[in-house]
Amino acid sequence: MPPKRGRPGFGPHRGQPNVYIPPHNRGQAQMRSGRTMPPRPVQRTKFFKLQVRGYNPQSSAPTIQKYLLRNSQAPVQIRGCHFNHGRLILEFQTRAEMLNIKRLHGFTMPDGFKLQISEVRDSMKDSRITNRIFQYVGQAYDASSKFLDLSNLVNHPTMQKDDRSLADFNNQQFMQILSNALKTKAKGIQSLSVSNNNIRTLVYFPILATVAPGLEKLDLRDNLIRRTSELDHLSSLNLTTLLFTGNPLQNSIDELSYFANAKAQLPTLLHLDGKEYASAVNRQQHTLPPMKENCADSQENLQNIEEFVGLFFATYDRNRQQLAFLYDDRATFSLTCDFTQTSQQDPSLKPYQKVSRNLSSVKDLSKRRQTLFIGPAAIISQFNALPPSQHDRRTIDFSLVSIPLINQGVISQVSVANLRVDGVFEEGHGKHLRYFSRNLVLAEGSEAQMQQGSPYSIVSDHLHVYNLFIKPYRPGTQQQTQQVQPQTNVILSPEQVVEAGDPENAVEMIRQVYQSTNMIPFYCRDLLFNNGWDMVQASADYEQKRSTQSIPPQCYMP
Repeated sequence: MPPKRGRPGFGPHRGQPNVYIPPHNRGQAQMRSGRTMPPRPVQRTKFFKLQVRGYNPQSSAPTIQKYLLRNSQAPVQIRGCHFNHGRLILEFQTRAEMLNIKRLHGFTMPDGFKLQISEVRDSMKDSRITNRIFQYVGQAYDASSKFLDLSNLVNHPTMQKDDRSLADFNNQQFMQILSNALKTKAKGIQSLSVSNNNIRTLVYFPILATVAPGLEKLDLRDNLIRRTSELDHLSSLNLTTLLFTGNPLQNSIDELSYFANAKAQLPTLLHLDGKEYASAVNRQQHTLPPMKENCADSQENLQNIEEFVGLFFATYDRNRQQLAFLYDDRATFSLTCDFTQTSQQDPSLKPYQKVSRNLSSVKDLSKRRQTLFIGPAAIISQFNALPPSQHDRRTIDFSLVSIPLINQGVISQVSVANLRVDGVFEEGHGKHLRYFSRNLVLAEGSEAQMQQGSPYSIVSDHLHVYNLFIKPYRPGTQQQTQQVQPQTNVILSPEQVVEAGDPENAVEMIRQVYQSTNMIPFYCRDLLFNNGWDMVQASADYEQKRSTQSIPPQCYMP
């Protein structure tokens, strides 16, 4: 006889409490026993996921999937494939399969669309991940020295999950969790080390200013930071000590610019990479001695300088490749040129303007770093890229100043000399005449350099180039739409014809002076005549008169 049943959906009345049995579980065994079976645990399979972007919106998921499987280097089985908010999500059983498809990032499909494939990472909101970070910070923090060591955190065993690291300083969620951990587990922190953590950007580091206001020392050594602009993100931390060695940034910028940028972006900084900035106290205690107006204080030294200048410019005009031995292994070369409106319209200055480092015209720091040439090979290569020249020895003048060196506030006995050379050179076999000013920082030459005839070694070389004739600025000239053409029928007196030698050449010289100065051709003729029809002397005479404002306004074209 079958047992009595109670109300539908409940177990029989056999002394057990009535237990509700869902309809889909109302089997005969349950109905007879009156007890429910415990639910089976759900076995969730862990999938490795990729997201695919950049495909043709008209493409279907099977089409993209077939293309990926066809181009994979190894057999791959895709467990799941679906669209999600404009992305194609792929699921894999193993990480090796996922990586085989991830290698196809950047491939171009037959329809011309370039695929963008990246890994879908788990959210940092998992409480277990947060607990790991909090626990690690609490154990690593030294309250006595107020120092937290998070160096090489990305490779620590407790930060590993599914063959990847949970510690990612380039991730906003991780930095938010880390800041919360510092707030509760590292109170009063003053020193933090995050070296060797594959940090590429410091964009999320300003959050440390609110949770660690007393942070003074930051160790960022051996990371992947490449741009000086990243240091801007540390300006709110009020750091006094920064360790930054081992980053690619140091290989792309000279040490002087590196220190200058760091000091400008972090005004509170006192120590950088173990080097101390000279304090105001040290500057007052060790004042500079008076500079010598000319360190060629003997006839022998003066003769050496004259021979060096002659050797340098003669070799520069003849074969620039032979100048390599004069430059130190870490010597630098830079160039600036005239960027006035008239010069910008002069195509002959383009070879100089494209490598010019003028602060007022080239404000991009990365571009200015590219135009600083370091080492003899790079310097000579840039020399060869400039137009050929012939320096006029009659116009060359030079001055020499001794510069003492300071090391950590102490004046060294070793000094360098700054040699400034000014003059005129012809470019392109007399096609153009240029003024130049060259600053050479000289140190004592090595034994090899002395054997080749140079007692000096060039540490730094800066060249400034500008046109021989500078067109004067007058208000309203930029708005003129019609330019007055020069008169080609300038009358030369008999004595002027004799002095010029060739009337046709004289007229051509007058035309060149007119185009450069915008003076009335008759005054251009007189300027050349008074200087013996020598373009170099005429240009120097014009510059002298223009600087003293002794040229009347009526001498210029209206």
